[in-house]
Amino acid sequence: MTTGILDFDIIRNLLKYFSLTVIFLTAIYMIFTAFELWKFAGEINDGFGLLAKYLFYLLPFIYLQLAPSALMIATLATFVIKSRQNEIVSWTAAGQSVYRLLLPCFSLMILLGAVNFGIQEFVAPQTNVIQDELRAQIRGRGIVANKEGKFWVANKKRIFSFELAGDKTNLNQRVKNLSIYEFSDDETRLQTIYRTPEAIWEADKIRFSGTAEKQTISGGKVESVRISNGEIKEASNPFNNFSEKPSHLDRRQTLEQIADSESETERRNLLVALEKKYTTLFLPFVITLFTAPFALSLSRKGRVVTVGYAVGVWLLFMGVTITFEQFGLNGYIPPRFAVWSPLFLFSIIGVLLISKVRT
Repeated sequence: MTTGILDFDIIRNLLKYFSLTVIFLTAIYMIFTAFELWKFAGEINDGFGLLAKYLFYLLPFIYLQLAPSALMIATLATFVIKSRQNEIVSWTAAGQSVYRLLLPCFSLMILLGAVNFGIQEFVAPQTNVIQDELRAQIRGRGIVANKEGKFWVANKKRIFSFELAGDKTNLNQRVKNLSIYEFSDDETRLQTIYRTPEAIWEADKIRFSGTAEKQTISGGKVESVRISNGEIKEASNPFNNFSEKPSHLDRRQTLEQIADSESETERRNLLVALEKKYTTLFLPFVITLFTAPFALSLSRKGRVVTVGYAVGVWLLFMGVTITFEQFGLNGYIPPRFAVWSPLFLFSIIGVLLISKVRT
């Protein structure tokens, strides 16, 4: 019962300091962002309402950017205060291990990692699209970008020409005025052309709505036939390949775009972004692993110095992460190695630091 009460107390303090840090840093971020766009918003009708809407949809992006730093600060604040109040000394004097003191902290970080991953996958892609559109509208003095007209997309065997007919969903996308140019297996000859006023991609196929025209080219002749409610097999969604920002895509959409991309540079960028999405699950745990040992000092001397060391290690972690990421983006090292290496390296450092904590 006693240790259970202490577990809840640690979790409560971690959540309190994490929330306060996120709120404080978010407020600073939004103030500077608002001042940056203030002059543009003031020149259009209802500009301040548009700015408020933009800041609202910006919140998930801000949270995901600030959460790692906020977790580092929350961990330091929680355990430094408990150390200053001699709670850690009392805990160890009662015969309990310092490692047991870290258990609720690590459990909470795993949970927060799952929460952050959920926000990244199910909330941020939609809100990032909206906030980017609102930002462009504000900076364009209220002019909305024109998204009408034809889109052209190619994969290994087909070229698609179409217009968007509706909003994208998680399962399918409807298009209109679709033309499909299908080439031979050696990709040297155009052999079939499909034209349909409307179509939709579903799971692993493109289904034509209504009557479509199919033209077959063979021996210098063109044969044209009408087909009703026809379909062609297509493993990935060709209507989703517009080189969107990785922040606009969830994990599944990123994988689709990687499969469809023929640009080596774009593939590297998407692969790095995909691996970073996976690290969201483990980032809070790794941060706590190398931050908590600096706060678990049983001595009153040098406490400020040890906290300074913790901040220094955090800055070093950020620097190494950015450096490896750039190596991955430029093709010097594989994307997976570029993203995961800093986490493994600092996890090992964290384990070594924890093993040296007096207990």
